[in-house]
Amino acid sequence: MLFVTHFKAIDTTDGELKRWGGTTITAESFEQAEEICRNLFPYLEVIGELVSEGYKEITDIQQETDEPKPNASGYV
Repeated sequence: MLFVTHFKAIDTTDGELKRWGGTTITAESFEQAEEICRNLFPYLEVIGELVSEGYKEITDIQQETDEPKPNASGYV
């Protein structure tokens, strides 16, 4: 399973403490992912399990359907 992490650091553009996306951890459980972070990446916090990665462009989705595609004016 894959787990998402984040860390806190100061944003140099405004000096505020913010959360930033961290490394994806491969582990058998949430607890194991936390243990890996404690031992190897103590600055990371495990947020949860990764359930989806990436996205599809709307043009890719339209190409997968048999429906006619509208032109720029909205008409087929």
